Amino acid sequence: MSIEFIGFSATQEVSETLLPQGPVVNKAFLGAVARAHEYAGFDRVLVAHSSASVDGFQVASHIAAQTDTIGILLAHRPGFVAPTLAARQFATLDQFSDGRVAIHVISGGDDTEQQRDGDHLDHDQR
Repeated sequence: MSIEFIGFSATQEVSETLLPQGPVVNKAFLGAVARAHEYAGFDRVLVAHSSASVDGFQVASHIAAQTDTIGILLAHRPGFVAPTLAARQFATLDQFSDGRVAIHVISGGDDTEQQRDGDHLDHDQR
């Protein structure tokens, strides 16, 4: 069994103690975070998904353009994009990133947060 080290991408500098400031997408910060993970030897960097997040495909594309080797783990919630379209989007991104994209399929954990995207099923129904 192998172990993978997965980091986390962010489009702006923010934490539990640092409130968001400036643009929602800070391209320079996102690129620097991705390159730092790559330089440190991480296997992948996660592009998370939430109803308050910017588009993950665009974020992943920017990460791919800013790095050379690190894998990109792109979170995807099924049910919002037709499966055939999502497959084409992932396949296209995978081609542009030279095979570095992996899919993290998630059903969502918080019903209220899911409802912001129009999904009114509870966790077990999803």
